Amino acid sequence: MHFDFIEKLDHFLRKWMIKATIIISIVILSALSYFNNDALVIFVEYLNKGSNSINTMASIFTGIYFSLCTLMLSLPAFSRIRQLGKKNYHSLLKILFFGLLWSLSYSLWQIVISFSNNEFLLIINFLLMLGFILSVLQSTLYFSIILGQDLINSYEASDEMSRDIQKIKRMLEEMERKEEIKRR
Repeated sequence: MHFDFIEKLDHFLRKWMIKATIIISIVILSALSYFNNDALVIFVEYLNKGSNSINTMASIFTGIYFSLCTLMLSLPAFSRIRQLGKKNYHSLLKILFFGLLWSLSYSLWQIVISFSNNEFLLIINFLLMLGFILSVLQSTLYFSIILGQDLINSYEASDEMSRDIQKIKRMLEEMERKEEIKRR
């Protein structure tokens, strides 16, 4: 896998996908509020009905992001992440950090929503949900590509390690035979 692909993916996700989603969301919210304020309220309340399952997902992803941060500290030497340049490594750390912030923000915002359910808070809830979903998509793309490559590398490293062990065993057997010959 070439790291140029990761850079292109990063550029696409940061520059185009997130901006396009935010613009489309603003256009939808503006259109709904311009044409009919009731339609906006119905739309946001409809999204709010599914917030329990999304809040559960956000809580789970908080743990996943924390686990990925821990994983970043204890990567094996053959890991693709260890081979990334400083720029790409920092890019992955930013993805983890912002994903953690989005998931925590959305989960904590549900507490605020439970006390008051006005239109403005529901719109903020929608935007937090959108940010959370985008961060999940971004981190899933990055880490599925990188960890998938790591799985392939670990299999290849395992094969290489097995060959090295066999080679060392043959060398030890040869040394033992030479010792036997010397003793005679």
